[in-house]
Amino acid sequence: MGLSLAVVDSGRIVLERGFGLRDRSSGQPVETSTLFLAGSVSKAVAAAGFLRLAEQQVVALDRSVNEQLGAWQLPDSAAGGSAPVTPRMLLSHMGGVSTHGFPGYLVGNPLPVLAQVLYGTPPANSPPVRRVQPPYSEWRYSGGGYTLLQLLMQETGKQPFAELARRLVLEPTGMSASTFVQPL
Repeated sequence: MGLSLAVVDSGRIVLERGFGLRDRSSGQPVETSTLFLAGSVSKAVAAAGFLRLAEQQVVALDRSVNEQLGAWQLPDSAAGGSAPVTPRMLLSHMGGVSTHGFPGYLVGNPLPVLAQVLYGTPPANSPPVRRVQPPYSEWRYSGGGYTLLQLLMQETGKQPFAELARRLVLEPTGMSASTFVQPL
């Protein structure tokens, strides 16, 4: 277990340091260039990228995601109703959408494609993304909602999510060592 730390002051890195081990078995230490899986922290990057696409009028914040999507559609449900779910709702975890988070995948195991994650079919190891309550009825953390936004970004931006994130957010902010490419 370890971490890499950077202290930024007035837009400049004033301290960089690695702590702990990046690999227990080999004893390799964490360095300032060690890559880490970001998990839910990546939602801020995804949101920034989505907002850049909205600014460019590639996607619409207040139009139903189903109107903007192609083949995959967020199905209606008895619990979640049929009211339109918009990207603005998903960005703020107010869309009433399921799948809190994702457990991840072991190195070497098959990785699902985005449709398998949304449908909850193997090799995805999470339930399908569905409406579970009406939009705006209550705040409900939803990694599934961000997965739906990822699909919408890919379809409207006509590039893989990793490339969109690089072009829209990572590169403009100077994060040249960061990536969403999987597997590395």
